[in-house]
Order: sequence, then C-alpha cells, then structure tokens
Amino acid sequence: MTEFNACFISYRHPNDDSAKRFVQTFVDELSAQLQMNLPNARIFFDRDGIKVGDLFNEELALQLCRSACLVICYGPRHFDLTHRYCTLEYLGMRQLEERRRRDLNNYLDRNGLIFPVVFRGFASLPVEITNTRQCIQFDDVVEPADFRRRRRREKIRQLAQEIYDRWDQLERGGIFANHDCSGFRFPASEVDLWLSQNANPTRTPMPGR
Repeated sequence: MTEFNACFISYRHPNDDSAKRFVQTFVDELSAQLQMNLPNARIFFDRDGIKVGDLFNEELALQLCRSACLVICYGPRHFDLTHRYCTLEYLGMRQLEERRRRDLNNYLDRNGLIFPVVFRGFASLPVEITNTRQCIQFDDVVEPADFRRRRRREKIRQLAQEIYDRWDQLERGGIFANHDCSGFRFPASEVDLWLSQNANPTRTPMPGR
C-alpha cells in the first residue's frame, strides 16, 4: 500500500522562486491536512520539472497510475499547445478514472478523481472540466502566507477530506491491491486533438524564448 500516492499534483513549473513557493505552500498545507485522516500519506509533487527529452517520461506515468486522484493547480496556460505535459497528466487520470469506475459500482459517477484547484483564470477552464468537475478557487490568494489564513485552510481541509474519501473507496474496491501499473502510459496520441478543441489558441512567444 505504501507505493500508492494519496494524490498527484499537476502544475506548470514556474522559473520564478516566489511563484514556486506559492505552489509549495499550498502542497505543504494540503499534506498537513491529509495526515489527519491518512497518516504518512504521500503526495507526488515533481519539484524539479520536466527536462528536455522527458515528454513521455515513464516514471511520471507510473506515479500518476499509483495515485488515488489528480489535483490540478490551474492557471490560464495549464493546458497549452507549447507545453503538453499537464494535458498528458489530465488525460491520463481521466483514463484511469474510467478504468477504475468499473470496480467501484456507481461511486465515480458522482465523485470524480480529478480536482481542479484554480489559482488564476477560472474563465479559461475548458468547458469539459467546468461542466463535470467541482472547482476550488484560490484566485484571491496573492502571497503564499494567504494559504494559512483560516478561510483558505478550511478549503484545503475540505479538499483533503475529498481526497481521503477517494482513497478509502479505492482501497475498499481493491484498486490498490489489484491494479497493475507496469503497462500504463500517458495517452500521447490524444493530446493534440484535445488541445485543439480545448486549449487557448493564442501562442505568443514569451520574451527571450
């Protein structure tokens, strides 16, 4: 059981250290809240980012498959034609959700395995997500310390409870005991079509890139 993660964090890796602390503080608070229900809960959080040549990294695919759910730290360019990895993670968990649905009766019809946490850009979220997922909004958070204020911590506590509920159902359904992740790969062939239908079409190069 210890090889499974309570959740997998998906986010665009910023180059700015202050922006990195923003995401790290959220993850730290989520981890602390998860420990209350699930002692020693693991969160998969790739702190270093994807390197050139790692587009179809098998280790990340394995960690996604070994996660109870996906938490998307969303900004307007999360799903982007020039940065496909976050889309691979989303489509991968969507695929896993369908696979696990068969073993959990009707539970996943009402309780999905993907949690969009919106830091910025709620209006840019694909309709596929806003129509089917309950989003948590933190667009009023302007500095990392804000995540530790009571109202935001309560939102994180509620998210931690939802993650625990998914873990509990997956465990009861035998997913962790019987789920073979050795052959799981990101659905790379689906990415371009999905992005063409859902991503922001604007692709203005950033200065210096």
